[in-house]
Amino acid sequence: MILPINAERPTRILHITDCHLGAESGETLLGLNVEASFVDVLEHALVREESPDLILVTGDIAGHASHEAYQRFSYHVEKAFPNIPYVCVPGNHDTKDIMASAFPEAALPRLVELGDWLIVLLDSTIPNCEHGNLSEAELNFLQQTLAAHKEKHIIVCMHHQPVAVGCDWIDQYQVASADRFKALVAEAGNVQVVLWGHIHQAFESVLGDVRYMASPSTCIQFKPNSSDFALDRKMPGYRWFELTADGQLGTRVERINERNYPIDYSSNGY
Repeated sequence: MILPINAERPTRILHITDCHLGAESGETLLGLNVEASFVDVLEHALVREESPDLILVTGDIAGHASHEAYQRFSYHVEKAFPNIPYVCVPGNHDTKDIMASAFPEAALPRLVELGDWLIVLLDSTIPNCEHGNLSEAELNFLQQTLAAHKEKHIIVCMHHQPVAVGCDWIDQYQVASADRFKALVAEAGNVQVVLWGHIHQAFESVLGDVRYMASPSTCIQFKPNSSDFALDRKMPGYRWFELTADGQLGTRVERINERNYPIDYSSNGY
């Protein structure tokens, strides 16, 4: 996919993740109406931000994969940001075949070219498993893509974390082939960012010259640096990117205004 850019300003990307939408409106996760919080996040971005050039979604769009959940996602995104393209990778709660039947083909590309930038979309899911892995085919695709686009500034996206984030209970689900992945990224020399979802919290670290990042969920938030499952009281949110042609990248995390969501903060899992 090649998207037009405005050369007179930075390219803007809205990153959202882990919506966990249900097959029916009003479904909840640990007491939170996930559709309501998703709409709150979109409305916050709509009011606060300039119009994005792309909406980037890193999985767990559905809490349990269904055609209806994906249709509801598309409805709300297209209502808030008409004519803005969105692209997705699957999460462990998603099903690729159902996503493909519910979304337009343009929403599921492998590559997105934005001027001097290239976004590479990888599938880290294993059917019926919580943990992630990049298969040999995915790693070969990444290696070939990086070799073919040495002139681009690159963002690599997936659902699962390729590095430990400090939460023991969720780090057991990180990408099993992370060592080879990180070696390929480091060798390329032009990967600026590795971006994922899954961990329901903001995260940033730097390995070599590469920035590794995750973003808040649009629903419940996991408490950082927790050994066991624990919820954070921070609000749902998103990440905003601005990319310049010379390879500069600005990013920030934004959260919606305080809400009195009836979340079960004492829960030990779901």
